[in-house]
Amino acid sequence: MCDLNIPLIIFSIGRGDAFLQYSRNQCECNIGLTRQFILLRIIIIVVSTFSFMNLKGQNKEPKKILDREIILSVDNDALLFGKNDKYYSSGIFIKYRRLIDENSEWFKRFNKNDNLSKAIVSYDLVHRMYTPYDIDESDEANIDRPYAGWLYVNAGMNYHFNNNSSLIFNYDLGWLGSATRTDDIQIWWHDLFNMKQPNGWKHQINNTLATNFSVLYQKRILRSGNSFDLIAEQFAQIGTIRNNLKSGLTMRLGKVGELYNSIYSFSKMGQEKLKVQKIPQKERLQELYFYFNASLEYVLYNATIDGNFIGSPSEFTKESIPIVLHHSWGIQRSGRWFDYRVSVIFRTKEVKEAGKHKYITITLIKRF
Repeated sequence: MCDLNIPLIIFSIGRGDAFLQYSRNQCECNIGLTRQFILLRIIIIVVSTFSFMNLKGQNKEPKKILDREIILSVDNDALLFGKNDKYYSSGIFIKYRRLIDENSEWFKRFNKNDNLSKAIVSYDLVHRMYTPYDIDESDEANIDRPYAGWLYVNAGMNYHFNNNSSLIFNYDLGWLGSATRTDDIQIWWHDLFNMKQPNGWKHQINNTLATNFSVLYQKRILRSGNSFDLIAEQFAQIGTIRNNLKSGLTMRLGKVGELYNSIYSFSKMGQEKLKVQKIPQKERLQELYFYFNASLEYVLYNATIDGNFIGSPSEFTKESIPIVLHHSWGIQRSGRWFDYRVSVIFRTKEVKEAGKHKYITITLIKRF
């Protein structure tokens, strides 16, 4: 505050001196008030500007993206309207997947040259069931492969690169054997739909810890526009249930997307979240193609056939064939929110006494 120094008037020697002293103090007061007024105006302008910018930023909502998805997948030979449940009889997969933030260490670790497009973490709950060709049989002499029930959870890291390649790691942990109650499940299911009952579950693989680690590498090696490409795949797996190597080639024909943004590699997350009516017409159908895959698998060990090596040895086992051929074909369709895949899979015999096998896979994907 400005002090007028009025007492100086009284104690000044002359009236003139007093007047000069008063005038000088009054002038200094006015200058001080002017400076304070200017400073106050500057502060008000600065604060108002920042407040307006902040309010504007708050009113502009950040872009929302589809960064999560749920997947339901079913494998079953009964979908081919066959007479029997046999060999790989059933598989049920429930998956939750989430896009990883680019600032995460899990993303940066594989983004050395700014070549990583997406990183996705996945969590699965899986149940698989294996039976012989004829489930009526109870005599092991007439059973061509062991029964087996396999229940496990899976955690995976999926890396999709801008050069149209993918590197996918998966770890499984669960249980194989009677503790999964797969025998009770199949008996209940067949009774519910008045199907013939399985009689040989006493010949199933014994209880054992199920733990496996696998890695899959995919790379697009040929492309013709947006309607045709070839994808090479290499797969390796090691653990207490399966030890195998697999190499394959996939052809896609139709409206195909980049491998880092395709239903084929489960990499469609990351698009802007829009209401259905606001999605541009050309983006509603993003992929629709026919695919064909051929693969060669080298089997080192398959616990569902060869028996467990942890825990009490299984009484009934078979010897797995080391070379198995696969081929599959189907339709895959993707949009912004929802995808589906329908495939028919063929496998050559896995046991010398058994036959070849085929089944259908249906996969539904919902992003949110």
